[in-house]
Amino acid sequence: RVFQASGKGINGSTALGVQTIGSFDAQIYIKTTTIGLKGNIFSFYARTERNGGGNRPVRVSYYFSDAGQKSQPQALGSSDSFPNTDTDYRLWEIPIPEHWRNRESVTLNLTIHYGEGTGSSARWYMDDFGISLSEAFEPDPSDPDPADPVDGTPVFPSLQRSEVLDGYTVNLTFDNP
Repeated sequence: RVFQASGKGINGSTALGVQTIGSFDAQIYIKTTTIGLKGNIFSFYARTERNGGGNRPVRVSYYFSDAGQKSQPQALGSSDSFPNTDTDYRLWEIPIPEHWRNRESVTLNLTIHYGEGTGSSARWYMDDFGISLSEAFEPDPSDPDPADPVDGTPVFPSLQRSEVLDGYTVNLTFDNP
């Protein structure tokens, strides 16, 4: 189940919530263009909340995709990163590999997996998604305005529309990054 979690975001905002079960691993698709992108890192905050009496964490993995191409899935954090306990929000950063830059369409695919253990799995929350600039990033010398913004300030897309496609899928549409 993927849902809007009112009051569960940073500073009491609405977060994206996920509750996995034995037969359901949640998938979140973040589609954007990387043409002219002033940042090279997808960033967001995530935390877990205790759910039930078990000790089952969730695991998170990600990969990039576009037009039939797909990168190898990578684990986000370790098996201990998202336990079935109340945790504070923590910043997570996913570098955009060179291969996936300057493309008309790129999708970051996040999968929240039902972890190993007993009982219910943790509830997972995500908030403040953005695209930011790595300190090690070298601006393109042909960029007509390399100072807009290259100071490491996150470039947050604005949510234009959200639509429930079916019982398991939410489509979020953002403006250009």
